[in-house]
Amino acid sequence: MKGWKIGLVGLLLLLAVLLVLPFLIPTDRYKSALQAMASEKLGEPVNIGRLSFTLLPWPAATLSDLTIGAQPPLKIGSVTVTPDLFSLLSDVKVIHSVALRDMTVNPGLLSRIPEWAKPQPGPQTVAVRRVELRGLNLDLGTLKWGPLQADVRLGDAGLQSVQAGPEDGSLSISLLPETQGGYRLAFQGKRFKLPIKPALVFDSLQGQGKLSKHALDLSQLNARLYGGDLQASTRLDWGDDWQATGTSKAVGVEVAQIVKMLSPSSAFSGRLHADGRFRMVARTPATLVDHLQATFRFEVEDGVLDKVDLAQAAKLLTRQGARGGQTRFDHLSGIAEVEGKQYRLREIKISSGILNAEGDVAISPAKELSGQVTVELKGTATLVAVPLNVSGTVQDAILLPSGMALAGAAVGTGLLGPGLGTAIGSKAGQALEKLFK
Repeated sequence: MKGWKIGLVGLLLLLAVLLVLPFLIPTDRYKSALQAMASEKLGEPVNIGRLSFTLLPWPAATLSDLTIGAQPPLKIGSVTVTPDLFSLLSDVKVIHSVALRDMTVNPGLLSRIPEWAKPQPGPQTVAVRRVELRGLNLDLGTLKWGPLQADVRLGDAGLQSVQAGPEDGSLSISLLPETQGGYRLAFQGKRFKLPIKPALVFDSLQGQGKLSKHALDLSQLNARLYGGDLQASTRLDWGDDWQATGTSKAVGVEVAQIVKMLSPSSAFSGRLHADGRFRMVARTPATLVDHLQATFRFEVEDGVLDKVDLAQAAKLLTRQGARGGQTRFDHLSGIAEVEGKQYRLREIKISSGILNAEGDVAISPAKELSGQVTVELKGTATLVAVPLNVSGTVQDAILLPSGMALAGAAVGTGLLGPGLGTAIGSKAGQALEKLFK
């Protein structure tokens, strides 16, 4: 019994020493030496706010409030280094893990990382086996994403695996090396919110692809969102320029919430079916979306087009034009072309119980509208087809009958009376307008 008590007292004394000893280490001297070594290695000034040591549960050193560089500086909340004690007497010192907490990656930092990561000439004397990141935030202009986490495993041959994603668990990304070079990428998520505008929310998301030194090739992407399905493939290349190309197909996606994200004051509903291609080339990843080139065939079923009343505009036949209202439709189809911030909607066809319409409309970068839509009203004694010039803005569209259609309608009404005379006159005016174009 007495020996047991002595052993317990000894263990408690040892634990006390291990807890107190780190506070007795002269950290200022080591901190200055570490700052000088790191500055020489990275080629930029390094400042360590605080250096501390722990011996339990494993010996480790923590650098807090770390700043690297000056234009702009990289700030890291803390870096904890845990060495492998059994390797301290070996030629190659093994670091069991490096844990980084609270840091932001910006475009300036991305351009400097390759230089920092260059290996020093001669034999390597330090090997890192694991890198853990928590509280990582990406700030790449239009792309702001975080906090993120990552767990990187390294071996003698290089990268062994990466597990990464948002800290909320909405997306999990895995990266594994392939024998022929490059890395196999796989990801899956639930309730994942896209970190760029529009901030789409995916009920489920999964995909796979390959990552190489200068490209990311996503051969398969399947998603469920807003009551519909999305299938896509894309390739991202980087070098002198950033380039993205791909295809996508949407089936039965409800567009009302998506339109609200793009334009809060607009309303457009219906189930979207679309299929097309896209391409983007830019100097930086943050400006890729500004250089989007895309062509999609689309169909929308059972929806409402807000701020436009095609039936009312066709009935009025006034020089003031028609504003506001809404058009309910059974089917809307066409071809959407995007070039930067310029949009063109070609071969538009709209049908409902009271009208048929077709035409072409362009939307300028300033959200100004131009084009023409011909509306045929049903349910009247005579099928009336009225060409409407489209102008105004996305928020305040104006539908105005063409000048020749108005003149023809006025003459027809005067000669044959309203109704039949108006319809015949409008048709005649439309024919004359086409003749003299």
